[in-house]
Order: sequence, then C-alpha cells, then structure tokens
Amino acid sequence: MMIRIEHPDFVSRRLKVETAGWWRAPRLYQRGVPVPASRGVYLVTTDAGETAPIRMRWDFIDPVPRLRLGQRTLTLARPLRWYEYLWLGLPLLLLAFKGGVVGGLIGALAMHCNGQLFRRQTLPGRRYLLTGLLSLGAIAIFAFLALLLRAVLHRWVHGAWLLGG
Repeated sequence: MMIRIEHPDFVSRRLKVETAGWWRAPRLYQRGVPVPASRGVYLVTTDAGETAPIRMRWDFIDPVPRLRLGQRTLTLARPLRWYEYLWLGLPLLLLAFKGGVVGGLIGALAMHCNGQLFRRQTLPGRRYLLTGLLSLGAIAIFAFLALLLRAVLHRWVHGAWLLGG
C-alpha cells in the first residue's frame, strides 16, 4: 500500500511510503525512485535543494511506519489504539500459552497477517470481521496440526509405523 506524504517542503519532489509487506520492511520513495537507507536514516532532497534526514520506525504488527523529518513527526495514518493491538495480537495470546513453540509461531504469523489486513480495509466492521476470521483460522490450523502430530506420534510409539500397519 502506497501512502503519499503531504509536506510543504516536498511539493515537486514528492515523497511516498510503501508500507511494510508480509516479509519486508517499508520503503521510502522520492519521485518514484526508492531512497536508500543508511543506518535507518533516509536522506531526501527538499524542493529548495537541501538534504533532509528522515527516520522510519515500524513494528511487527502495524505495517504503517512512523516517520520523523528532523525534529518533526510526520503522520501517515492514525496510530493503532491499545485495544486494536490487543485484538490483532489475540491469536498469539491464545496460541502461545496453550500451544508452546508451534502455537507461538502460528499465533505470531496470524498476528502479523492481522496487522496487514487491518490496515488495508477501510470499513471498520470488515476490519474486525476479517481479522477475527483469520484468528479463528489460525486456531483451527493449530488444532489440525496438533491432532496430526498426535496421530503420527501414537503410531510411531506403538510400533505400527515400523511394521507398516
């Protein structure tokens, strides 16, 4: 998802941010060209020809980064509220405590996917519906894997695996 940065110093030298993807960090573009980062700082050129540093921060759940241009914070989207973080992180909370490492991994993946879905949907009801369904899907996948692992271990422990029957 591309977000245009509205700032008076970058009218002709437009800035855009591509939000974090499923497996990559967010990217900053100036005039459609990716701006390379050096130690987390992106050097961009203002309309006046001056170089300005931009710092970009993001987290695992929310794909929309937070930007700082010098001492000023640039707002790309409304920050997620505490209850939204709780809702998006629900699969991790449910699966990590009961499911160990496998549950934690599935929960973390579902939490990351929830963040992606949440920011891409415009209707609030649809946001919560889709992320809730994804959370339930993660729990179902975990339950299926747990039953499958239990069946395989049961056969292996009782020797049926080695004897073919």
